[in-house]
Amino acid sequence: MKSVQCPSCGASASNLKNCEYCGSLFVRFDDLKIQSKDLYSKNGEFNNFIFPGLENELSKNLSLQTKDNWIVTEVKLNNTVYAQIVASKGMEEFLKTNNIEIPSLAIHIPFGESREIEYEKFRELEESRLFKHTYDQEIGFHDYVIDFGSDFLGASYLISKILIEVEGIDPKSELNYETSDFNEGNGSTKESKKGNCFIATATMGGYNHPNVKELQHFRDQYLKNKSWGIRFVDWYYKNGPIIANFISKSSFLKKISFWFLIKPLLIVTRLVIRMK
Repeated sequence: MKSVQCPSCGASASNLKNCEYCGSLFVRFDDLKIQSKDLYSKNGEFNNFIFPGLENELSKNLSLQTKDNWIVTEVKLNNTVYAQIVASKGMEEFLKTNNIEIPSLAIHIPFGESREIEYEKFRELEESRLFKHTYDQEIGFHDYVIDFGSDFLGASYLISKILIEVEGIDPKSELNYETSDFNEGNGSTKESKKGNCFIATATMGGYNHPNVKELQHFRDQYLKNKSWGIRFVDWYYKNGPIIANFISKSSFLKKISFWFLIKPLLIVTRLVIRMK
């Protein structure tokens, strides 16, 4: 059986997904010949940058997970969501497996035509080889997903690196984190609950998807300025999570939702914006 020396604890690990001794995902670095010798200092301390507070928030995510919920952590800067870390069981379709541990963390990163620059930056990262890649020809998006297991340290490190090197966020930035149950829509604050585009997020597979961002922008800049729009948004916040829960569990329902709901909505929103 193949084994590698775990960069985290030094043990000879045979589980090449996460070290069976300390849970570290860094065993995957050695397995794929990704540079890992500088991850830790000589005295065994982690030797790389992580945004302050991110480890604690992902640890909180893990502690809240059960078989009946889908915990989501949003990473924000100036009210813009740059990353969404979810319970891995919510990413079963992208991970191509039903053998998901609880608790565990995952991140899904989509790239479309509007994110070509970010896509090239991501592909230049050695760590991009750790992600599973799929391409949806119907929608025209590259999707990358990774299951971190319960290693919130490794997850925090990789997410921080992607935020800096792909999304261009200054390491000195003060990020905000919000952790909630996606299925129930119960954010940690009233505003976090009302920031979610539940159905679009479930359909496209992630909050950072450009289609989700476009619909969110239309909601904030147009619908919330109309009395009928405010009533619709309020109705959506009450019922959207229930519908999204069904969609998120079925690839068939995701495609139906995209072609008969999200796609028409995008066409309408673009026409409305042009007419303004």
